[in-house]
Amino acid sequence: MVSTIDWVTPKKYEIASTLIDRMCSRQDMFGSDLIAPFEQVINFNDFSHLKRWDDAELKIQRAKEAV
Repeated sequence: MVSTIDWVTPKKYEIASTLIDRMCSRQDMFGSDLIAPFEQVINFNDFSHLKRWDDAELKIQRAKEAV
């Protein structure tokens, strides 16, 4: 499936959309692969990479709320 996607012409979000649409149409094969990114996001708790930015505490707080 991945080899049939045009990785050059479309924008990144269009490529991602195409890939997700194809995976959704075959949830019997890709169901767990579709769920995995969500599991990673909801379990994300290390925001130390934001400490180097201006307003770091505000950015960290917003990131925690978003997750």
